[in-house]
Amino acid sequence: MTVESARPGAASAPVAVPAPWRTSLVRWVWLGPLLVTMLVPFLWMVAISLAPGAGESLARALRGPWSLANYRELFSSAGVARYIVNSTFVAIVVVVTNLVVDLAYGWLDPRITYG
Repeated sequence: MTVESARPGAASAPVAVPAPWRTSLVRWVWLGPLLVTMLVPFLWMVAISLAPGAGESLARALRGPWSLANYRELFSSAGVARYIVNSTFVAIVVVVTNLVVDLAYGWLDPRITYG
């Protein structure tokens, strides 16, 4: 640890500044397990969706063979394309509505006198 003054030229108590590698290490020690707990289920889901005969086994899914057959079947039989179009339409309407309302408020806010 290095010790530096709070302000250069000021007569104040020294402030301990941790080494950059130490703050990075501490950050990874507590963020690493959190990152793993969030990424492993996602990777498991992707691996199982790409391995048709894997069932629920991650080990069998990682061994392969991998294919996009599950996705081809999903898009051809369940009408998922229509769901995606509907979701995209709703997202666009929400964004445009937010832009209109926020622009109106942004124009109006400086002109309002409070109190």
